[in-house]
Amino acid sequence: MARHHNSPSRHAGDSELPDWALLNEQLLQFAAIIAVAAIVASLGIFSVEWYKRRSLPFCDSYGEVTGSCISCPDEGKCWKGILECLPGFVRQGKSCKKDKQMDWSTQVLADFIQLHVCRIHGQSLCKGAGTIWLTLVEILQEMKQAGIQRQLGIDHDAFMLAFDEAVDLTKKILIFKETNNGMQELQCPVHLVGKYKPFFCRFRGWMGKNYVPLIIITSLVYLMAKLLSHIYYQRKLSARAEQLYLQVCEALEQRATMKDHQGETWVIASKLRDHLLKPSERRDSSLWRQVELMLQKDSRVDQYPKLVKGEPKVVWEWQVEGTLQSPSLQRS
Repeated sequence: MARHHNSPSRHAGDSELPDWALLNEQLLQFAAIIAVAAIVASLGIFSVEWYKRRSLPFCDSYGEVTGSCISCPDEGKCWKGILECLPGFVRQGKSCKKDKQMDWSTQVLADFIQLHVCRIHGQSLCKGAGTIWLTLVEILQEMKQAGIQRQLGIDHDAFMLAFDEAVDLTKKILIFKETNNGMQELQCPVHLVGKYKPFFCRFRGWMGKNYVPLIIITSLVYLMAKLLSHIYYQRKLSARAEQLYLQVCEALEQRATMKDHQGETWVIASKLRDHLLKPSERRDSSLWRQVELMLQKDSRVDQYPKLVKGEPKVVWEWQVEGTLQSPSLQRS
């Protein structure tokens, strides 16, 4: 029974909320429909205008621009509604874009111009002829002789366009002037020309600037090499002289102490010298002189003149008494 009495009031309160919610929902749906319709209409109008513009012909290059044609791009020529791009440009849709091949060709020509102008200038300075200017006509003629256009694979119009652009690039690096008769000339600046001189010319210039320290350094190196060579030679000579000295002592001692030896105990110095020295060593008398000095200071060896077969000779003789026997003789 209590539920029956309370239900009418609750239903009366609930009936007002759905009406407002329904109204708000309808308003939002209506706004969304209007917005979508506006967007569709805008897109339709834009598409129609774009299609009309795409289908419009180009205005002639030297004619008036009207609403019935499209303005001709600056990079092309238009005639009877047809666009033809200038050399160095390629068509992309309704416009003309720079050809990448043309950019590369322009850079190649600019490098050639700089190299040719600076090399000619460097050779001129090397020969003492002074500075030199090259005209664009001379540079263009050099390019034709080198076959640059054929190497790039472009036609004459594209080549000339690339050449003009290359000249504009090199004007930022090289020195440019225009003569009274209208000839345009280029010259390599001083800070660049040195790199393009021939190697011999650059070496000669470096020698001229640094000849004083170069002479001093060369002299010091020569003296040092001479000194080291002399020290090495003296050491080698002393080592060989000491070796020969020991061989002479051994030969004299062996001759003097040999038990079954019959004959003289002395030895002719010159004969022993010729026996021990190599043919290449006989040309240097200082070697044997050192050996003689060592033997003169050796108390075990006597040196005296003697007539041998009627000729005066210097002989050496080993003093047996009071001497120690060499290790080689002890082993024998």
